[in-house]
Amino acid sequence: MDSDTTSYLRKLRKRGYTVPGGRNGRGHIQVWHGDTLVATASGTASGGRSFANFKAQVRRFEQGRPTAKTRVRRT
Repeated sequence: MDSDTTSYLRKLRKRGYTVPGGRNGRGHIQVWHGDTLVATASGTASGGRSFANFKAQVRRFEQGRPTAKTRVRRT
């Protein structure tokens, strides 16, 4: 995982988000706030665009604008 991504995820954890760790940090990164899925990162790198989209999803959630990725976990 890239150091920019790692530091950003660390900041999100400090702000109260949950970032469950996958198998060895592989696969899609998911960011949860309580029972709400906030953002899902792309599984493949695409020249920084995927990371920018991921950060935008989190920013939209914080602004109160849900995205297509936002959903509530079924219990």
